[in-house]
Amino acid sequence: MPPAELSSLRARVAELEAENARLREAAAAELAARDAQLAAAQARLAVLAAQVEELRRSLGKDSSTSSKPPSSDNPYKKKPPGPVAAAPVRAKAR
Repeated sequence: MPPAELSSLRARVAELEAENARLREAAAAELAARDAQLAAAQARLAVLAAQVEELRRSLGKDSSTSSKPPSSDNPYKKKPPGPVAAAPVRAKAR
């Protein structure tokens, strides 16, 4: 191979290696940014999940299951019936 052609190929290889390094750095920076976004989204998800759980717990509370006064109960929500007491057993007359 003539020296001029060899020199030209070496120069092209150097250009390609430099471009490759630049692209790798850009990809690494983009990946780091996406990792940060993912971590922030996961943290926000954990906060929201905790809020949902707290809201579900408070939704099931009324004056019979918490220290709330009866006046804070929802007037439109029917209360479940309480346990039915068994009829007293009478002794048979002799």
